Amino acid sequence: MKKEIEDLILEDLKQGIQDLLDGKIEEYGNKYLWPDIVIGEFEKHGFEEDENKIDSNGWEYDNWHYMKKDNVEYCISGSGYYGGIRISKSKQIANSRNNSI
Repeated sequence: MKKEIEDLILEDLKQGIQDLLDGKIEEYGNKYLWPDIVIGEFEKHGFEEDENKIDSNGWEYDNWHYMKKDNVEYCISGSGYYGGIRISKSKQIANSRNNSI
């Protein structure tokens, strides 16, 4: 039973990430996931974690991880105390051609 539940949660995550990438949803949340699982799924889509932007805070251990690919960046935020994660597009990374003088 536990394996079946884990499989359902993972399938929900995979669909949620695909829906985010396809622009069908703006945010995905799941209270049963941890950042490492989500990061692994984003890496399967060619995203890389920006380890310079990992952040956390006090006793609740709220945390933020950023995954980027090309000109798109997603933020994975979560709470170690309450559990769960939320994923949303964090910003468009400026195209280098737009930054040229």
